[in-house]
Amino acid sequence: NPLPVIPHSFASAEALAHVANERFVKSVPYKRQEKQLNWLGLSISRITMSNWTLAVSELYLEPVVLKMREHLLKEELCHCDETPIQVLREEGRKNTSKSWMWVYSSAAVSRKPIRIFQYAPGRGSRYPKAFLEGFEGFLVTDGYGGYSQIENTKRALCWAHVRRKFFEALPSSGKNIQETEAYRALERIGQIFHVETELQKLEPAKRAKERDRMER
Repeated sequence: NPLPVIPHSFASAEALAHVANERFVKSVPYKRQEKQLNWLGLSISRITMSNWTLAVSELYLEPVVLKMREHLLKEELCHCDETPIQVLREEGRKNTSKSWMWVYSSAAVSRKPIRIFQYAPGRGSRYPKAFLEGFEGFLVTDGYGGYSQIENTKRALCWAHVRRKFFEALPSSGKNIQETEAYRALERIGQIFHVETELQKLEPAKRAKERDRMER
């Protein structure tokens, strides 16, 4: 007989895949899944399904993520960003506490596209510093100062975040919006984005050469 996917558990690989697909692809909460299974005559509690997910993550997914991180740290470029999230019923913290989801991504043209999401209870620079330990390439980020504390990296700012600041600087009303410096900056950035779209299919070295020629 084949070994169980989770030690000492009756859950099959198909059952685990179904629960995960319902929860993370279709966004069906465990409580609703529990009801749906009850309608089919199956008594599987939401706690059991949650424990299954945690066990599968620890046994099979975490080693994959660690290997992905190993490859990401060898890349020449890494995108990094963070966004606030709220976690309910987190042990030792109030429901109103602000947590953060950090994302680390390889370049779009990487031969091994990688994107890793990491939860953290705060926004301090220690979180990306720990994750990116050993990375020595270009780090593309927004203007958050915490990224400047990551050693041995070459900081590059994200044009999408820069564009947002100029957009916010546009006057809310008036007939002369097109005459403002913010509008002219947005037009110029739009031209840069157009050039980048045209060059996406080129190899990095040729793309850099063409970019320099077209953006002058």
